[in-house]
Amino acid sequence: MEPEGYSFRRMERERLARDKAKERRRRTLRCLKYGGLFLALVAAVASITYYGLYFVPGFSLPNLPVGPKRLISAVILVNDVPHTVPADGTLSLNPGDMVKVHGFQTDSRFAWGLSLEAEQFPAAQLLEGERKIGDFWPGYDFAEPLEISVAVTAGSKSIGRFCLEIRLGEHEWVERAPAAGDMSAKIQYLERAARLTPQNALILLNLGRLYGEKGEWAKAAATSEKVTVSSGTREVLENLVEAHQRAGSVDRALDGCLKLIEVSGPDKEPLSRLVSSLSREKGSRAAAAYLAEKVNSFSSALSLRETR
Repeated sequence: MEPEGYSFRRMERERLARDKAKERRRRTLRCLKYGGLFLALVAAVASITYYGLYFVPGFSLPNLPVGPKRLISAVILVNDVPHTVPADGTLSLNPGDMVKVHGFQTDSRFAWGLSLEAEQFPAAQLLEGERKIGDFWPGYDFAEPLEISVAVTAGSKSIGRFCLEIRLGEHEWVERAPAAGDMSAKIQYLERAARLTPQNALILLNLGRLYGEKGEWAKAAATSEKVTVSSGTREVLENLVEAHQRAGSVDRALDGCLKLIEVSGPDKEPLSRLVSSLSREKGSRAAAAYLAEKVNSFSSALSLRETR
């Protein structure tokens, strides 16, 4: 038979052991409870951030009080240079540009779960990383500009859109011209290049030559006039004089001869051309009248010629 004091101490140790076991169970259950809530919260945030909660029937991000409902602008990186495109705005691109949609500005502080949709290509890929924009249409030659409407979506709803216009640049049109099948196609390509860079003297000079080869001398003369605004070299002025002569613009051809005398230095050929043109086109009396009208320019041209 155990002593009374020993039995009491044993019972007290057993009670303490039971209490500790109960406390451990309570802690374990508490950890499981709050851990489950934390994991549920993490899953909810992840679903909002990456999927917009559109896996839940009838639920979309705009239904949240803090969710975006209107697009203000999109930030698009083009060859690592950021461009801000307002809602309903248009960004012009070259088929060779590297493009990535970097972010959005909306009417909400939290731009969660936004994606991109377009009928013509998988626009959401522009959110994943840089893409060469022309590679989305490998069989298209971009002879005509491609206009793409891109919707910005939150869940299943569109909150706005912007447009991408993909067109060839002047360099591509110039490169395509020599390989064109006929003269009309070559002219068309250079005309498109000239519309993109109307001050490019080299493009205009080549375009004027093609007009002349096709016999469209009025267009050749008009194009040569544009070249003289930025380039008054002898070659340019000779093309100008020839184009005006063949187009039947006598006075303008003679005006070109005066400019040609100014840049020709000691060369007498431009002066001989002017005298010959005057005699042939106007006759002696009309030639005298023309020289009287142009006497200041003619004197200036002669003095410049003599000093060179």
